[in-house]
Amino acid sequence: MNEVCIHLIPKSDGACRVCVTNGAGRWDCVAAAEDVAGARQAVQRLMKKFEHGNRPIADPVEVAEVGVLLRDVFLSHLDGALSAEHGALLFVSEAPEYLNLPWELLPRPDCAYLIEDPRWSIRRTTRETLPESAAPLVARPLRVLFMACAPTNLDSLGFEKEEEAFLRIANRLGGKVHLDVAESGTFDELRRLIPEYKPHVVHLSGHGAVQDGTGYFCFEDERGKCDARGAREIADQLFAGNNVRLVFVSGCETAQAGAAGLCQSLTATDHVPLALGWGESIGDGFATEFAHDFYHGLAAGQSVDHAVSAARRALYEQCRVKSNNIEFLDISFALPQLYAAETLHTIIDEHRTPERVERPGIRYELLADNIRGLREGFVGRRRILQKTRPALRSGEKHVLLLTGIGGAGKSTLATRLANRFKLDGYRIAAVRAQHDESGPSFCLRLLTEIATACQRLGRENDERVLLDGQRPIANRLRLAVEVLNDARILLVLDNLEAAMPAPPAPPQWSDPDFAGFMRDLTARLLGSIPTIFANNSNASKLPSQAPDPTSFMNSNRTISAICFCLNFTTPCRRTVGWASAVWP
Repeated sequence: MNEVCIHLIPKSDGACRVCVTNGAGRWDCVAAAEDVAGARQAVQRLMKKFEHGNRPIADPVEVAEVGVLLRDVFLSHLDGALSAEHGALLFVSEAPEYLNLPWELLPRPDCAYLIEDPRWSIRRTTRETLPESAAPLVARPLRVLFMACAPTNLDSLGFEKEEEAFLRIANRLGGKVHLDVAESGTFDELRRLIPEYKPHVVHLSGHGAVQDGTGYFCFEDERGKCDARGAREIADQLFAGNNVRLVFVSGCETAQAGAAGLCQSLTATDHVPLALGWGESIGDGFATEFAHDFYHGLAAGQSVDHAVSAARRALYEQCRVKSNNIEFLDISFALPQLYAAETLHTIIDEHRTPERVERPGIRYELLADNIRGLREGFVGRRRILQKTRPALRSGEKHVLLLTGIGGAGKSTLATRLANRFKLDGYRIAAVRAQHDESGPSFCLRLLTEIATACQRLGRENDERVLLDGQRPIANRLRLAVEVLNDARILLVLDNLEAAMPAPPAPPQWSDPDFAGFMRDLTARLLGSIPTIFANNSNASKLPSQAPDPTSFMNSNRTISAICFCLNFTTPCRRTVGWASAVWP
């Protein structure tokens, strides 16, 4: 292959020294400061078309002139090399202002764009030389871990749209690609998932930035606010030793300089072999098609360069648009930029027998007492989790009541919250009410679960008293409330409508001892210990022993004092001690 290495070295007077090497020899020249400034200004004028969310439509002649200008200023000695049928250009520089120029606009001698031919590839690097990759080829499916981050205190990014677009991509690719979706958008979640899922590719969609020459990516904290992390921290804590072959960075409202700067910084470390940057939303039509074609090529065993080139070629055809018989060019095709830290070419060995990988969305976990929910996987309740978990952890709220129709995902949400609290050192006591069960039997199972949590926390005396059959159940339930006030125990009560008489009987707790427990629990739970209730009935049907449900809702609304309303849009009012919000 015709491989050309181009070193771009800035000079103090604004000029640029250009050193070109290939199999035929080496050339050195200096691009004059005035010419360099003119080329950069032309590029800036062109890239301004991406500002303010506008579609970057330009006159094809203007776009072509920028490519010709880049060639004439920096690469005037390369006409012969660029006339070859195929080849690879490697741009090397520690100066982002040169490395990130749109070299994808370079022309061939016949005036067509070099990248119109998928047999040509372009890479960028900050390294003087690229070491040979030691990463072995892997069997299909291509494993991709996707995370969309949309901090609520930054410009809007429709992370649900991003996730839906990527799910559609994975569905179209079938068994060739295995997709996992990171749900919370947090740095800690990604740090946990990468070694667990062992992805070949990590795709980050969100806000990128460059500050003082370092690339940053904006994750979310547990409340949904911005948690910016630098490329060095990302590389060291997320990718070191985890054999991730490629990081793809894309995002709406992210300047191309942000995506490029992050990729450049990531590949300057020793932990990310390749990074592909595009400052555009994956939910955008062009970006979705590019990602589909790119991942299709990788999964088919194509080299990374060929997959990028072929996807860009298809994108270029889509970017040629006509209006009133006048042709325009959407310059989005020039945005995807590949950065390299080593010579990794291919990820998938198409000759190996495909591995069996569990499909996403079917990993379940039993909390206890047959309460079943998704352990991990795509749930689509990020904002709900961000509103509820911090409030419960901080003690701002103590009780979470989940109500809604059966199958709406209450148990899954409770399971997800419980797993998060388990990571914080809480013991989980979970009990599911049964329709054919007596009140005393349910109360005894409740006491047993809390006692088991006490035993695991080393509270043997509390365990012994809670299980003491010589004591009245009501007394032991009152002690249980005191234990919950003092110990790191998360109580989950599921299917609570089974603890009430069936309609049309008036709403009340069927068992008087349990009614007293609920009254004490909601009135006396003063510490930072959280409790979750899940209930299929309308919250307006809650027994009168519970706090007045009208304090959470307008009448005739199916509400969850938990945080959300199913199928309604009227927000619940906040009440001290309870978490409340709207369920979308």
